[in-house]
Amino acid sequence: MGICVIKLGLDESLSLKDKRRTVSSIKERVRQKFRVAIAETDDLDKMKSAELTLCTVANDEALVSSLIDKALEFVENLRTAMIVDTRVEILHV
Repeated sequence: MGICVIKLGLDESLSLKDKRRTVSSIKERVRQKFRVAIAETDDLDKMKSAELTLCTVANDEALVSSLIDKALEFVENLRTAMIVDTRVEILHV
């Protein structure tokens, strides 16, 4: 199982409504493309930042790691928000 926390900077957000639209779009696109669970987990009321957490489960650690790397690259290439920080954890259960 892999968990990835993504801190985003949303400098172009002018309101919480703008932020929610951007975050919702990112979540939906990541969910559709990579079939991972993803949610906004912190900074809910901050207009210029967001924290997303995604999770994926597979029996192959390399697959989990690759999927998370590709999802991070995808979010970065969307150019709708700047990735400020990431934290990845691979759990062996």
